[in-house]
Amino acid sequence: MHKIGINFLNVIIMFVMLYQYTVDLERGEFAGRTADFAWFVTFCMGTMSALAWLTQTMFLAEGVLIAVITLWSLHRQEQIVSFYLGFKFPARYLPYVTIGLEYVLAHGNVPYGMVYGWMAAHLYYYLSVDLPSQGGLNYIPTPQLFYRYIGQARRADPRTTTSGSASTSNAYHQRPGGGHFWGAGRTMG
Repeated sequence: MHKIGINFLNVIIMFVMLYQYTVDLERGEFAGRTADFAWFVTFCMGTMSALAWLTQTMFLAEGVLIAVITLWSLHRQEQIVSFYLGFKFPARYLPYVTIGLEYVLAHGNVPYGMVYGWMAAHLYYYLSVDLPSQGGLNYIPTPQLFYRYIGQARRADPRTTTSGSASTSNAYHQRPGGGHFWGAGRTMG
């Protein structure tokens, strides 16, 4: 691996970080929403692949890590994180610090795969979380194919709100497994 320029210690650290932040996202924002998490990863990989094809970039493995870290940090912007050697800062800066460290370790070579992962995660967050929360549409809802083949856990979503006897999920407006969500069934007048 060293002959092709891959640092083995860097790969181990990358996998540990990927595991840590992925598990945290799966237990937090994507709790009970396995298909939605798979769609996030698929969307980011597709976006990164399209950007890499346009710019002839070869390695995108670190981009998946940065995509996960970026989404994690967007949901926990004020949480204090500890980085190498005990540096502490708000979570919103974690993707930038990670990309900057990689830039320094790569002797000034821009880690394009990481930059593409950062861009893909921001695009996903804007189109599926930020825009719908401002009253817009979710432009990239999870395809029903993901619900059919991956399934949907039957646990409560921490972002679920209850109104009377009906419960509405976040901004996706779709029931897991197919069909549409038509509302809470409130009477008029």
